Amino acid sequence: MDNRRIAGLLREAAEALEYLDEPFKARAYRKAASTVADMQVPLAELAAAGRLTELDGIGKGLETLLTDWAVKADFQALQGLRAQLPAGISEIRKVPGLGNSKIKALHALGVETLEDLADACDSGRLSGLKGFTARHIGRIRRAVDDIMAYRGRFLLDEGLSEAHHLLGLMADAGITAVLTGECRRGYETLAGVEILITETPAAMAALDRIMGEPDIMTDRCLSYMRERPVPVNCHIAPEEGFVASLFLSTGSRDHTDRIASLARAQGLAIRPEGVFAADRRLHLRDEEALYARLGLSYIPPELREEGGREIELAGRGALPELIDAGDIVGTIHNHTTFSDGKTPPAELVAAARELGYAWIGISDHSVSARYAGGMNLKAVKKQHLEIEALRGVAGIEVLKGVECDIQPDGSLDYPDEVLAGFDFVIASIHTQMDMDASAMTDRIITALRNPRTSILAHPTGRLLLARSAYALDIDAVLEEAIRQRVVVELNAHPWRLDLDWRLIERFTAAGGMIAISPDAHERSGLKDMRYGIMMARKGMLTAAQCLNSLDSEHARQVLRRCA
Repeated sequence: MDNRRIAGLLREAAEALEYLDEPFKARAYRKAASTVADMQVPLAELAAAGRLTELDGIGKGLETLLTDWAVKADFQALQGLRAQLPAGISEIRKVPGLGNSKIKALHALGVETLEDLADACDSGRLSGLKGFTARHIGRIRRAVDDIMAYRGRFLLDEGLSEAHHLLGLMADAGITAVLTGECRRGYETLAGVEILITETPAAMAALDRIMGEPDIMTDRCLSYMRERPVPVNCHIAPEEGFVASLFLSTGSRDHTDRIASLARAQGLAIRPEGVFAADRRLHLRDEEALYARLGLSYIPPELREEGGREIELAGRGALPELIDAGDIVGTIHNHTTFSDGKTPPAELVAAARELGYAWIGISDHSVSARYAGGMNLKAVKKQHLEIEALRGVAGIEVLKGVECDIQPDGSLDYPDEVLAGFDFVIASIHTQMDMDASAMTDRIITALRNPRTSILAHPTGRLLLARSAYALDIDAVLEEAIRQRVVVELNAHPWRLDLDWRLIERFTAAGGMIAISPDAHERSGLKDMRYGIMMARKGMLTAAQCLNSLDSEHARQVLRRCA
């Protein structure tokens, strides 16, 4: 079990303890989760060596628990906590605006599942319940429909965490295995994890030891679903058919069907066993050779979705050079203990420097974000002093910023003289998200026209698998951002991944610039940049179109809207 998964289980346990009115124990579990998430060494190694209590926030009780998890695969304590909670609480927690007190009130009414909650909304049983206004009930009902529609899908980070854990086990066992399917394409939500394995007798025996008995077995695929955080499909490929199997299993179906049609027109057939000309198997060393055989430049997996535009560009040799991790020199939209972050500024800056960044933007919440510990003017002054002190010693450029709430009328949260003291201002919406499309569009456009606005954050407000984008004219918003020279965020947090990658190419082709932002709230959150890069590549983003690839001085100019 990898550190990220263990940290996730600690957070799950902390949520359960909060629900069960054990706040101090919950706080200890959350602190331990942050420690584990930041670790570079596998927790299991320290547990086996009896060294867990050397870690910050881990005492004897947590040492026993984590050793049970990481070394013995014993989850009885966690299962005991789960048994004390409402049966459907994991889904009900996804409903925006439902905290523990409201979930308990619902439980007292007999509401345990989303189906129960939908019935309670429709029957009027929530009317008159403290904290449940008619407007709130309407929002809950819409959210329930959204969440139920997403059943059977998983967040990208959940899938990749499980996938890399399994790939590590397989590599240690001598199995040749690679990521494939939606995971390889970097799709924002997943039906499960897909892994392609080279078939040998030794590999199949080792796979049985690692995965156990499959739930479903077909000729070339073994599916594992029970007792797994994410369903896993292991595709089995003969060595001579590995390249063709990788191409076919990567998908998407639309992409592979179009490529297969091109192949047939050239007298070729692409099958899991290989690529054939009549009955002769072609020797293709990799996918690049497959695409070249068809007269196409290589199409990266992230681009292999629906529509065929990637094939048309590849046929003309016109695919752009996609951004990658090596192009990223700066990170922006990062929270600290000055608002709802868990890491002090000095530690977050040091973590960014360790990751190789040349600059970092600190942007805590503005004053009206009381739900997130938004900064009053006294806190702003203190934060600025701390950042100024860091600039002399950090070994990395530090920019002073703020995530400033857009008010319902489109104004920003601080007066102009306060906003003038920041190096950049991120404008974002966190409240009154149920406005009609015209009003919401006007609200955002008003904020874009404020000369202090540098970046528009998570522009559609979606929360993957939980909340749909709010109603707005996104085309009008993006056009205005270009006119005002405001950067638009691609929020890399795996719950958001907003701006939708499908909108990126059109926006940047018209002159827009993207900032890939981790929206980090702790050290480990800085690493969420990886998910933003995946989405950026899906949107055909290049380094020249991305704020994060600029040196600090050029980035400052763009953020001041003068470049």
